Amino acid sequence: MIRKTWAMTKKELYHILRSPGMLFLVTVSPILMLILMAYALAADIKSVPVAVMDKDLTPLSRAYVRTIMGGPDLVLVAYIDSLEDVDRMLAANEIRAAVIIQDGFEENVKSLTSFPVQIVIDGSEPASGGFASQHIAAHTQNFMLEYVQQNAMLQGLSPVALQDPIDLRMRVWYNPDMKAVYDVVPALIAVILGLPAISLSAAIAREKEHGSMEQLISSPLSRFEILAGKMLPYLIVGVLDVFLSLIVARVLFGVPFRGSLVLLLLFSIEYFVANLAIGLIIAVYVRTQQTAMVFSLLIFLFPGFFLSGVFFPLIAMPPEARMEASMLPVTHFVAIIRGLFIKGVGIDVLWKNAAALAGMGLLLGSFAVARFQKKLA
Repeated sequence: MIRKTWAMTKKELYHILRSPGMLFLVTVSPILMLILMAYALAADIKSVPVAVMDKDLTPLSRAYVRTIMGGPDLVLVAYIDSLEDVDRMLAANEIRAAVIIQDGFEENVKSLTSFPVQIVIDGSEPASGGFASQHIAAHTQNFMLEYVQQNAMLQGLSPVALQDPIDLRMRVWYNPDMKAVYDVVPALIAVILGLPAISLSAAIAREKEHGSMEQLISSPLSRFEILAGKMLPYLIVGVLDVFLSLIVARVLFGVPFRGSLVLLLLFSIEYFVANLAIGLIIAVYVRTQQTAMVFSLLIFLFPGFFLSGVFFPLIAMPPEARMEASMLPVTHFVAIIRGLFIKGVGIDVLWKNAAALAGMGLLLGSFAVARFQKKLA
């Protein structure tokens, strides 16, 4: 019995070792899953980018800025001069919050008449926006205790008198109620739109497995015509999914769409081309439909959920994780679709992500065609 069992064990081990795809699935893929989930689930939000508009330009206002930026939680990325700069930087995801110090800050604080500071929060990403607002409020409290209380004691006033002058006004842009559904639903659309690419890789792998792909190669169709014919149906279905997802987001979840439908369509096509190229690459290197499905899930769905910023802000991830995320088409499309849905921004803001998708589509598509030809030649 033991000898027979060992013989079967050796047979299965040989099967695993002689199949690169199976060997990858049972050895490397668990480690990749561990890394992806650890980056996402164990990440703490920190180093949130903040801009400051100091209209007072006094020693006390500068001391206040040093206080709120004193720890690792918030990072001062720019001093700005106008609300237009605030709008531009929030729209471009360059900052998550802006601190606006009004004229007369030092005079009003020292006289304990008011605390003229306004905080503008990016509500399109509630996690990092809420984090920024909480820490700015906490650092403001520290500033008040350190500076304002000292001034009150010099004037012989009770610390109780410090409770009323604080007027830290918070304004949340794009998503005033900080609804998570406004942030999550558009990002989930980006992830589920990877399903056509999964279907494409499985379909081609199935034809290879059943031997029908060689029949197509021997037909009068060129390889380019075969690939185009394989991809176009999934591209058409994907575009249909875009509009169906838009309807669901608006009707069922009440998520506003403030951008351009034309841009949504064009950027979605870029995204599908990049994803379908990855699906072709998977199909080239695997032999069975089942293996293609597993690889597709590892490449499209899991990184989409954990590395693209759907549930966990990218700023909370280590630099190496952000670099890996920037190599995924879904990361750029999440930024695009959130910008179109929540902020209503245009090509002037989204062009970098659009260019990244176009580059990925061209590069991956060319590689997929080259490998597809070489594999089946």
